[in-house]
Amino acid sequence: MMTQRTLASCVFVLACMTWAVTTTAQDEDIEGWKRSTWQMTLNLDTTNLVPPAVQWTVLDKDPVPGFRARLKKAQAYHRKWLEQAGDEANNEAICSAQMTTSWDLGFKDVTGDKVYLLTTAPGVSHSFSSNGPDGRKWIVTKIVRIKGKPVCWCIPTDVKTGKQIEVTFGEKNVFPLEAVYGEVTREKNHGK
Repeated sequence: MMTQRTLASCVFVLACMTWAVTTTAQDEDIEGWKRSTWQMTLNLDTTNLVPPAVQWTVLDKDPVPGFRARLKKAQAYHRKWLEQAGDEANNEAICSAQMTTSWDLGFKDVTGDKVYLLTTAPGVSHSFSSNGPDGRKWIVTKIVRIKGKPVCWCIPTDVKTGKQIEVTFGEKNVFPLEAVYGEVTREKNHGK
């Protein structure tokens, strides 16, 4: 007959073998996942964003031409509103609203399950992976405000299956939203 000590030893050995097999299978699953997806580590690096969060997505095409086209299409309407602004504060508010609306309309084809929330915390990054196609992608945020000004990010990057990239949203790499807005709104409409 087996003693309790022998039985306990057999159970311990069996448990260790099961754990080893399970751990190896999990490690193989993780390695398989890494080989079959592209991955991103994302960081939000600004102390001037209140609240410290942005909505973002991954696009397969550059959203800037669409932004420019929406601004051009609404150019006459925008000018009319700016003429009625009355003072600089109202002018800034109207321009901000026009930029925000025109940029965020670029998200209308993005389904809710493809819009993510990135928050900031010291030393904390967020991870994202996809088994979508390799190639050029644009990491794009909706508009937020830093020091009262509307800002967003539009970061082009190349992704490749099995590789990881790092994307940081910081004040030094914001999309030049106001500059593009100003450039388009200064263009002549040519009766269109």
